[in-house]
Amino acid sequence: MLVLTLKQPYAWMVIHGSKDIENRTWVNALLWDLIERQEPFAVHAGVSIRGDYYDKACAYARSQDPALRVPPKDDLVLGAILGTAIPAEIFHPDDWLLGRRWHMRDHYGWRLRDRTALPAPIPAKGKQGFWSIDDVLLGRAA
Repeated sequence: MLVLTLKQPYAWMVIHGSKDIENRTWVNALLWDLIERQEPFAVHAGVSIRGDYYDKACAYARSQDPALRVPPKDDLVLGAILGTAIPAEIFHPDDWLLGRRWHMRDHYGWRLRDRTALPAPIPAKGKQGFWSIDDVLLGRAA
């Protein structure tokens, strides 16, 4: 299965919160293939939270969903696969003008559906872009 690393607290927001759009400056053939086949990818939480990134992310979250309560920084799982999501469609960077919640300016917005948490996180280091994990390992966790 393909895996995508997201920085915390965004990984938590996608799997456990209301964040149903992932923002990236890129799209690629792997993503289009997942959309066409309606297949999920795994969501991995990065291994660290640097500087004031957490505070800025929480402020952004409040602007998008005032009811969302992000866990404290020290309670977030790092360096692990948290769950899965199915990419359903892609919004163009200019579409952010339409006011879709969670869609950021100058980014492609990947609308995600069927965001599902694993029963327990799977420790993993992660990589940039899409990377792969053994389906057997992911299946055992699920």
